Amino acid sequence: MADKGWRRSGFSRRAQMGAFVGLVLSVLAIVVGVVLLVRSAFGNDDVSGARGVALDVTAPIAAAIGAPFRWAAAGVDMIDDHFRAVSRNRALQAQLEQAVPELVRARTLKRENARLKALLDLSEPNPRMIASARIVGGSPSSPSSTAVLSAGRRQGVAVGQPVREPSGLVGRVIETGSNAARVMLLTHVDSRVPVAMVRDGTPALVFGRNDALLEVKTVITDRNPFRPGDLLITSGAGGIYPPDVAVAVVVKPTVEGALARPAVAPEKLGFVIVEEPFVPRVTPTRKATLPEQRR
Repeated sequence: MADKGWRRSGFSRRAQMGAFVGLVLSVLAIVVGVVLLVRSAFGNDDVSGARGVALDVTAPIAAAIGAPFRWAAAGVDMIDDHFRAVSRNRALQAQLEQAVPELVRARTLKRENARLKALLDLSEPNPRMIASARIVGGSPSSPSSTAVLSAGRRQGVAVGQPVREPSGLVGRVIETGSNAARVMLLTHVDSRVPVAMVRDGTPALVFGRNDALLEVKTVITDRNPFRPGDLLITSGAGGIYPPDVAVAVVVKPTVEGALARPAVAPEKLGFVIVEEPFVPRVTPTRKATLPEQRR
């Protein structure tokens, strides 16, 4: 019964709406008829006045009838603008999500370029190159501490010569064959390299640990000068290794110094350069002259 009552109610509403529209149309027809009668009753001189009266009468009716259509058109425009705005916001969000990783990569490249620039700005003594060869293998017992070089005595390689690549120091030759040689890498437990910190010139020593990291100790005992990211380069002290070659980058400070990673990862070694050992220049001192010699 409730369903039937609802249907009657809906039907009566539709009937009322239809009756209202019919009434409006009837009134409009009557007005138009009246306008036509007035036009026929008056002469040509009064036609313009009659048209004005008809315009005044029909304009409100036309406005009232056209209002719902204008409202509907405005509503459609608002809905269309809304969906366009949503679509535009989604497109902007997608562009932003795509731009964030690009920004992170750009900042990372900027930091790396700054570090490379610091390396390129180092003045190297350019010692004589002995040979350029490939790393062809490592030690079976300690693959992270030694490496086999595809050049030996026939190519001029000798024990004690430093080995490096453009990115930094690799190690030094400890054993030679006719056409091969063994290189002690910086990570070897017996490796010792005098270094200096690029930031302030602090002298230190880098020790191998037979693992992926290096141990850094400074001769300064009252404070720990190391910070993560500090670049360590060879100082040239003691000879063998030429000065101003990248050795390691500090990872974290420790109680006695710091831990650092090699500037050249041992697992990524390819072609390397063997050079003559560095010999520090000795500045000659002037001999003191006795008073009688001055005369």
